[in-house]
Amino acid sequence: MRKKALTLIELILGLILISGTIAVVSGSLIFLVNQLQANMERSAIHGQLNYAVEDMKLRCVSALNLANYFSVGIDDKSELTFEGECGMYSVSLNSRDDNCTYRYFVDGNNNLMLNCVSAGGVCPFNNELLVEGKFRPTLNFHSNSALGLNLLTVNLTAQSTTTHRIPLGADRDGLVHKTGGIRFWFIDVIQQ
Repeated sequence: MRKKALTLIELILGLILISGTIAVVSGSLIFLVNQLQANMERSAIHGQLNYAVEDMKLRCVSALNLANYFSVGIDDKSELTFEGECGMYSVSLNSRDDNCTYRYFVDGNNNLMLNCVSAGGVCPFNNELLVEGKFRPTLNFHSNSALGLNLLTVNLTAQSTTTHRIPLGADRDGLVHKTGGIRFWFIDVIQQ
């Protein structure tokens, strides 16, 4: 009786099939890991931008005074400084002892920061990081007197560091945008 064995051609074909399968699986895994990392980073950017806009909306409601007002017509500024209540939910218009000066700005390390200064020392923090500098955030406050005297639009943009991992056909510039409206209750931000 004759033993059945694999021929050289069968062995070579088997090796080619196995190596092709390994190449396809490993390429798919690399693609999946890159997409996962890029999506996680974009999600982190969205979270930080959303937090920054919501923080601005909450703090600006109790603003009592702006450091530099906006002009009639269309006006843009890259930072916002105002006096408001230290406690966002407890507004006391008759007393300024519990007020803080808030400043939203991009610092020298490209971090989007919120600075809080209080004469009475009641500020809950001094500096708060809103968007990390590695995302190179840009900040723009926009006023349009046709929309109302107590309304600003804030535009935030951040750059993803994993742009090279985004597949062709997607948004390859890696920019993430967030726009929100900020309403002031006690002051008009546009003055002549």
